[in-house]
Amino acid sequence: MEAALCGFWSIVVLAPNSSSYASLQRAYCLTTSTLCSSRMSMATTSVVHPSCTDGKRKLGVLTDLGHATPHVLEQLAFCHALLLECNHDTTLLAQSSYPAFLKRRVGGLQGHLSNDAAAQIARSLQHNGLQYLVASHLSEQNNRPELARRAMAEALNCQGDDIVVADARLGSPWLSL
Repeated sequence: MEAALCGFWSIVVLAPNSSSYASLQRAYCLTTSTLCSSRMSMATTSVVHPSCTDGKRKLGVLTDLGHATPHVLEQLAFCHALLLECNHDTTLLAQSSYPAFLKRRVGGLQGHLSNDAAAQIARSLQHNGLQYLVASHLSEQNNRPELARRAMAEALNCQGDDIVVADARLGSPWLSL
């Protein structure tokens, strides 16, 4: 899944095999916006956690990260929309058929964000201007949309319907800032 940003400050999460994915990849960030990023190491790859702004509105993207450093939180402060990885429920991961080494990697500090970790991040980034939170990158085996939605809603003290959960195959609806 990828986040796409278009000229009217809309965000959608697209499944990589969707027909719109290729054309919107090029529209990810505009020349009229500023792209900031934080780099962290995950296993042997470098993961980028960008935020885009036009000076009035800010979009943050946080995926493939087992934890958020103070630097990452600083980069994502005051986002108006936040695409946040909610990869796994810790109980489902613990009970899954994954081998122990994979459970440790996924649930580790350089793995993926659990619903609980994502909720802590959402809570720390909450402010009056946060209009959208999109829960993304949910594990099909180790998470459920209703678990991610509930964790985010509780963290932000809002209704579950206020949280968008991106689907691995269908993506998310367009959201305009």
